[in-house]
Amino acid sequence: MSLNRKIRVLHMGIDDRRGGIETFLVELARNIDWNSFQFDFFCYGNNPAYAEELKSYGARLISLPNRRNFVAYRNAIRTSLDDGYDILHLHKNSPADFLPLLWSGKTKVVAHSHNGEHSSGLIDKTVNSIGRHFFSKKPDLKLACSKPAGEWLFGNDDFIVFPNSVNVKDYFYSETSRVKVRYEWGIDDSEFVIGAVGRLVEQKNYPFLLSLFSEFHASHPSCVLAIAGEGELRQPIESEIQKLGLQDSVRILGRYDDMPALYSAFDCLCVPSVYEGFSFVTLEAQVSGLFTVVSPAVPDEAIVTARAVKKELDRSVWLAELDSCYNHLNKVERSLTEDELSSVNCYDVKTAASKLMGMYEKVLGC
Repeated sequence: MSLNRKIRVLHMGIDDRRGGIETFLVELARNIDWNSFQFDFFCYGNNPAYAEELKSYGARLISLPNRRNFVAYRNAIRTSLDDGYDILHLHKNSPADFLPLLWSGKTKVVAHSHNGEHSSGLIDKTVNSIGRHFFSKKPDLKLACSKPAGEWLFGNDDFIVFPNSVNVKDYFYSETSRVKVRYEWGIDDSEFVIGAVGRLVEQKNYPFLLSLFSEFHASHPSCVLAIAGEGELRQPIESEIQKLGLQDSVRILGRYDDMPALYSAFDCLCVPSVYEGFSFVTLEAQVSGLFTVVSPAVPDEAIVTARAVKKELDRSVWLAELDSCYNHLNKVERSLTEDELSSVNCYDVKTAASKLMGMYEKVLGC
């Protein structure tokens, strides 16, 4: 079947934070064929992430009411889908977000899981069980950023692992960027900088990181911890930093736009998350040639080079890894080897965008 027009896809998953879903979607938007596809976006919040950039490509951003206003929420989804979209692409973190499936009508549905298991309590588990039933029956295509993320949303059903991707060449290590960022921070190149990137929320496990850094700092007093992110836990995190007496050695950078430059300025990255669907930052850091320690919550799909190691959340184990990185820092080449380049290029967004466009065409029988 040939449509002889653009394929219209309505994505659902953008809000006012720059998390993994938002990063995934803007990277796709930068690399799809806009002559053959039209991407529009359901958005939550008053200031959707990447709004101006998405609009510059010709995307339409449709504001959704809060789900607590059930009737308005339902009507907004139904009205938008009645406008003739071919595909509704749902980017979801939880089976509880199943309501749009009920109102999709004849529109083809792609359900896409972006996170792993993170429910707690009987009510959450009951709602997720109900939602998983709908995610099992309704979608025409089931995607997941990793195997654990797929099992979380789809249970035992078949799904396709579609890993997150980045524009690989943008994240290569840059000595110029390293010098520039450290100069702006007032940090000498000889100082050891531990990085952390992620929203300031419970999922990212900052209490573990601060406790770890406090112990490492005791034996390495010139080291610095730089945290890039915003979130509802900023004030408690700042209070803990003060309590530990680390206010001169820990920097909360807030939202940071130039992530490739940030990775170049770091000497290592810590990802102690309690759950993850994929972990963009783990992939990006490896492309930058950065030594990275991650928790078991980071799926294997995100570990593409030997520069990333997965360790149990045990402070003594992580301290040993940081010590090793510190002691071998000057011996590590940040530029990737040919084998490493081959591995990371499998996660390049241009390849991923082309693959996804082909999946859309297959769903529509084109």
